[in-house]
Amino acid sequence: MNPNRIILIRHGESQGNVDKNIYSQVPDYALELTESGNAQAFEAGKLLKDSLKDETMYFYISPLWRTRSTFEQLTKSLAKTKLRFIEEPRIREQEWGHLRNLGESKIVEKVRDAYGTFYYRIPDGESAADVFDRVSDFFGTLNRDFRKENFPQNAVIPM
Repeated sequence: MNPNRIILIRHGESQGNVDKNIYSQVPDYALELTESGNAQAFEAGKLLKDSLKDETMYFYISPLWRTRSTFEQLTKSLAKTKLRFIEEPRIREQEWGHLRNLGESKIVEKVRDAYGTFYYRIPDGESAADVFDRVSDFFGTLNRDFRKENFPQNAVIPM
């Protein structure tokens, strides 16, 4: 059954959104939401409830902590009997390797821009082409899931 909607939700404000230097101290996957980010995600959950009423939802959640926290805040306003979820590692953000500071990041960005942003593979990270491949594979999963007779009325993807 095709869903009524596919809803994409940006994760709430994270530590990395506030201070880019934190990437030199905390791995990308472990960045947390800020207090403001938690509030944003909670408010988004209330809007989702108001929009979808009692419709069912299936969440695909990235393994990044900020996305998982966004999901936790979103679902505080939702009936647990109306939702299901799965962790989906293919929808995580692009891997930027082990860059230790903003200076290194700026150098990599210049080299990437000169080479071509789609094909340049970040050292110890991914190219945009790598991201395209894994997200394309995820779309195949969505297509198969949508064909299931018991698929919920909405697919929700906090990213």
